[in-house]
Parts: sequence; structure tokens; C-alpha cells
Amino acid sequence: MDELLYQIWLKGLNGISNSKMRRLHKIFGSFTAIYNLSSIDLANNDTISYEEKNAISNKNLDKAREILTQCDNLGINIISYYDEAYPKKLKEISDAPAFLYVRGNLPRLNERLAISIVGARRSSLYGNTTATKIAYDLARKDVVIVSGMARGIDSAAHRGALKADGYTVAVLGCGVDVVYPPENAELKKMIESNGAVISEYPPGTPPNAVNFPSRNRIISGLAAATVIVEGKVTSGSTITAKMAGKCSACRGILTIP
Repeated sequence: MDELLYQIWLKGLNGISNSKMRRLHKIFGSFTAIYNLSSIDLANNDTISYEEKNAISNKNLDKAREILTQCDNLGINIISYYDEAYPKKLKEISDAPAFLYVRGNLPRLNERLAISIVGARRSSLYGNTTATKIAYDLARKDVVIVSGMARGIDSAAHRGALKADGYTVAVLGCGVDVVYPPENAELKKMIESNGAVISEYPPGTPPNAVNFPSRNRIISGLAAATVIVEGKVTSGSTITAKMAGKCSACRGILTIP
């Protein structure tokens, strides 16, 4: 538990990115060792930057302890980048998240095929019907459906998987204890019962607009292919597609106008 505590502490420090966390872990061997670095140790170390030294000098664990307590109280599991349960495909993307906060039961994505389905929030009846049918047919073949639980196509995809009694994973741009959009409260509960709601953001994180383009890399990174239904050129779906195209773990993109 101390190792996880120190990992959360490090992630919460200013200037410490996901890639810097992995670099520091590789240098020092554990997050416990990083936390235990004294001011003298830091001053005499030439392998890390001044910014990193300055961040690590802050030993306050209050926020990290608060996150662990919140997760315990809310039934949220934390999967670290270094856990066996962490999806291998996700490790292949640039800026793989340090943690996945999970509510529900995350399917064994290292052993199962996952396809992401994303698209327009202001979708047509045709688009919704198409997304639902694709998700339904794939879920019937034991494929895990990944999407973002947004209005429109995302919600239709999740519902299609649920209709087939299949597994589905929703990747949020907020904490997994936050319901967004608010009308998806019941859908969120259903997803948690037949899969999982996940996020890289700790509990209580609001749905800030800046979080959503970033979460799209996780949607594409978990999947072997991405299906886009009615996504506009400037939409988040297109961002997901571009990330899928750059991801060695994601083998293809299918666009349905």
C-alpha cells in the first residue's frame, strides 16, 4: 500500500508527467525510494532535472491519502501502470496513464478483443441505430465495447453491448464517481454491472472540457480497432481516430458516415 501511496503522491506533484514518473521509477527502482530521497540525495543526483528535484522535495502526503480514502469509501479500484491487470495495449500508447481508477469489473483486456465505437454527440436516429447494432453484434461475439459514455453515438454503443449481455467499458473525462452527462446516471450503473467505468482522473474530478481530448487516447489505446459513426472532422471522434492511427496496438479505423 505504501508503494501505491507514494505513486499517487508523485503523480500529484507539479511538473511530474506520466513519462517522468516512469523515468524516475526506472532510475530509483520504486516510488518508496523516490519519496525517501533526502535533500542531500537530491542535491547530489545528476540524473534528474532541477524541476524534478524541486517537485520531489515536497513530501506532503495529505492529498494522496485523501484519494486512497475516497477510493476505499466509494468502491473504486486503482490499477497502476505496474500492475499485472493494467492493459498491455494501453502501455503501447504515448503518455500511457499512470493509473486507471475503476468502478465495476474491468474485463481481462489482455485476454479479450476490444473494439472502440465513438461518434457524434448530436447524432441522428440512423447513427444511433447503426452504433447500437454494431456494438450488439460484436458483443454477441464476446468482443468488449469501449466508448466514452457521451451523449449520442457513445451511449448508443454502450446500450448495444448491454442489450447483448456483453461487456462494455466507458472511459470518462472526469472522476468515476461523477455522472456526466447527468442523464446517463442509469446507463452508468448498468455499465458498472456489465463491465467498468474507468478514468485516469481521481475521484471528484469535474468534467472539465480539457480532459476529454486527453481521455480519447485511452479509448483508442484499449482497442484493436476504432469505429467512428457520424463524427465530424473537428470532433473528439476524429481526435480518437488520429490517436488510433498512431497507436501500434490499434490495427484499424472504420468510419461510417
